[in-house]
Amino acid sequence: MIRQVILTAPGERNCPDANLDCKPVEEPCAHAFDPEQTLPAGTTELWVENVDGIIPDGAWDDKWVLIHSEPEDLTKPRRRHLVKILKGTPDEDPLDLIGDPLEPKPLVHLVWDASQALPFCLDFDGLTVHANIVRATAGERRTATFEIHGSDPTAIQAVEREGPLDATTGKRSVTFLCSLPDAETAGLGWLGSDIRNTTPELTLNHDYVWRRTLLDSTDLDPHYTLEDGTWRRVIGFQRATIDQDFVHFDYASGAGYTIRFGADGFGTPPADGTLFACTYRTGPGSASNVAADTVVHFVHPVSNESDLPLLDQPKLTVSNPLPVTDGVDPETLDEVRQVAPEEFRAVIHRAVAPVDYCTIAERPEWVHHAGARFRWTGSWQTGFVTPDPVDAYTITADQRTDLTDLMNCVRQAGRDVHVLDPRFRAIDLEITVCVKPGFLPVDVRDRVLLRLRGDSTNPGFFSTDNFTFGTPLQRLTLEATVGSVPGVLGVRQIRVAARGVHQLKPLDTRYDVPDNQIIRLANDPRAPERGSIKVYTEGGV
Repeated sequence: MIRQVILTAPGERNCPDANLDCKPVEEPCAHAFDPEQTLPAGTTELWVENVDGIIPDGAWDDKWVLIHSEPEDLTKPRRRHLVKILKGTPDEDPLDLIGDPLEPKPLVHLVWDASQALPFCLDFDGLTVHANIVRATAGERRTATFEIHGSDPTAIQAVEREGPLDATTGKRSVTFLCSLPDAETAGLGWLGSDIRNTTPELTLNHDYVWRRTLLDSTDLDPHYTLEDGTWRRVIGFQRATIDQDFVHFDYASGAGYTIRFGADGFGTPPADGTLFACTYRTGPGSASNVAADTVVHFVHPVSNESDLPLLDQPKLTVSNPLPVTDGVDPETLDEVRQVAPEEFRAVIHRAVAPVDYCTIAERPEWVHHAGARFRWTGSWQTGFVTPDPVDAYTITADQRTDLTDLMNCVRQAGRDVHVLDPRFRAIDLEITVCVKPGFLPVDVRDRVLLRLRGDSTNPGFFSTDNFTFGTPLQRLTLEATVGSVPGVLGVRQIRVAARGVHQLKPLDTRYDVPDNQIIRLANDPRAPERGSIKVYTEGGV
């Protein structure tokens, strides 16, 4: 490995041109650089001495080198520039003869891209080229072993959760989740200049490859992806008859990263008993940004041991010649909200609170309104969604399936959701109206009944779409509807009863129902259990 190469001049070929920032050259370059001369800005090539001709052709190709100027004159600036060599070609200087018999001095001609041309002038005094440049990333290397549905006590057992629903078989596959140890507190290292287009510093055996999304993966692709958050033990219970405790693993934190393997056609799920060896690097983020010549020790911060035995030699050292400036912290939730598309603010794609479940359940055209509640079912909370169908009192099997699939796409991981039939409160209503003189009481009664129950062309006051979960029956609204019927002078009395709940009682101001029930009054003689209306008249002709 080339540790340090001294620049030499191949005759007159490397003479610098006059530059405003450089000292003009009055004479051609000598075979040894004049310390008072400079290498101009914009330079894209150099000749370096090939000591004993040990550097073969192509040895420098595609290699990063550091051009370092450290003049003995402390009044001159120290400068460093990193370039990637396109081609390193062996050459020789016929004007500089060495050895016996005399031979031209061997050189290597280094050329790099114009985009990396020198941005400043460099003095030949103390100018060197360092070829022992190694790309490095910040963070600590970690290893972990995961097992898929196995019994190895030394491995971390993958968490199992239900996967997507197979519409053909009606069953759900198993999704395996493996959270990276220490990533919850130390983060994960990612590589790339664009924070939204980076790759994780993580490798798995068995030829499993990381993908940003599994939507493009097939059932033959050994792919996995990373999800935010950590799954770990959240609670444990002691068993009286069995020595082993019952441990419940669940989503415990939004910090950290979790490996998720594919399933149901989106990637190949690992087989039971598969043992994965995972190697990854933690991510210090912006804390890794340090000044030049700051990293001068290559030892473990705790054990003080080095992974490179060569560094134990006194003449070998390690350093960062350039400052580290590209360490970036992950985006915070506030930053994500600010840069997220407007659609994510206007249309929610996740259900957490009951109001989220209601909002999403109302998106199908056949749902007029929806209600949602959480109930503790023994191990975790389960969501129950109840739709209020349009122009109907019941939901069909297809509607139940469609709504269930929709809620499973937005529900929280590990939280079940069930679609229930709407609960109705059938009421019986008795209304006594006063008829204006000159009107037949029987005609007025029929008009009131038609206005309240409606028909196929004109929906009535008790239409299925006028009432939803928790909507009360307002006396003033009912009186106004009845009073608008031609021939009605006024409403003298209203009484209401709920089937199976209470007998007839006066309707004073409003009739309230629970927020999970819907008032139903069909007034259908063929289905009296759906509520009825009786209209009594007084006065008239």
